[in-house]
Amino acid sequence: MIVSYFFILFAIILTGFCQILLKIGSNYKKSNKFLDSYLNIATISAYFFYIIITILYTYAMVDLPLKIVYTLGALNYLIILFLSGIILKEPITKTKVIATLFIAIGIIIFNF
Repeated sequence: MIVSYFFILFAIILTGFCQILLKIGSNYKKSNKFLDSYLNIATISAYFFYIIITILYTYAMVDLPLKIVYTLGALNYLIILFLSGIILKEPITKTKVIATLFIAIGIIIFNF
């Protein structure tokens, strides 16, 4: 059961990094081709990591209740907010913090 919690937490953190990679990949423009945003190393590696994330979620769901898995999965929004502020240097605005707090409150309420 502890291993399943490790799988789900690793998947959550990896999902945050994948979202950052997808954002980096979407800004990649080598030329004016439409596929440049989809066929670059950042986007392709993010899709590869999403396959790993799917496997981790599957193994976590073997031991953990579905309610716990989806509740912990909602922490992705928190991870993405902080990673985008740290890695992409995006401003963390008051609106984003309030929205993230609502998500955290929803997670707490859902677990009761």
